[in-house]
Amino acid sequence: MELHAWFNPYRASTTLNPAHFSDEHITKRHPEWFFTYAGKKLFNPGIPEVRKYIIDVIMDVVKNYDVDGIHFDDYFYPYPDSRNTPVPDQITFGQYNNGIEKIDDWRRNNVNVLVHDLGVAIKKIKPYVKYGISPCGVWDNKENNSAGSDTRGLSAYRELYADGVKWMQEGWIDYINPQIYFPFKNRAAAYEILVDWWQKHTYGRHFYVGHGAYRVTENKIGWTDRSQIPRQVRHLREEHDVEGSIYFSSKSLTDNLVGLQDSMRNDLYRTPALPLQCLG
Repeated sequence: MELHAWFNPYRASTTLNPAHFSDEHITKRHPEWFFTYAGKKLFNPGIPEVRKYIIDVIMDVVKNYDVDGIHFDDYFYPYPDSRNTPVPDQITFGQYNNGIEKIDDWRRNNVNVLVHDLGVAIKKIKPYVKYGISPCGVWDNKENNSAGSDTRGLSAYRELYADGVKWMQEGWIDYINPQIYFPFKNRAAAYEILVDWWQKHTYGRHFYVGHGAYRVTENKIGWTDRSQIPRQVRHLREEHDVEGSIYFSSKSLTDNLVGLQDSMRNDLYRTPALPLQCLG
């Protein structure tokens, strides 16, 4: 078993109540580094000092703890709220655009710089530490981007400014773990369509399917089939460029929701498996 430290790099707090933070909390020491969105205080990805601070914090873990990997969750720029409120970073764009004309391209570049620079820092100190990211399941939709998948879901590329395809093309990460938390034949984003799309866009990096194990007790379309997750695993094992599965959350497995742990122990994972290899 390996331990991969899991980070939400830009999330500073899920409350705006200052009483919850000490005077030494980073939001009080550098309030200019943050913006507020949907009731959360978030690091502003466009500020160079923010990127350096995030990398320094993560590298403190890499240097001082025997972790096997560093893993980013799906939160980059914030998920749009119910009113589709604009991200309040126009002033930052004016200060730090470095000649990039469109704010969407600038936001993606801000995330790209962090992803690249952190990868360089990790490999310089401990080249054996694996580095992976778990973006939301849809990179982009075909209706907006001819290179995208035949889906109509929220786009990591267009709405969260997370360009997982570029990270793999450039070799910045060891693996990608898109959160394909959808059932087969889902109208907006079908599991089988997304697995097929991602496996064609790995560029020599490892691809692990993210399964929404927490959803197995839902009574929504697709999830009433309690064999949904085992069926998903069997499907991906028929594909050529899928290295395996990652589940959210482990509690769903240890609680044995709808017998999922039994199915895995007695059928899908009857024999031990080797950990993933580092691509370097």
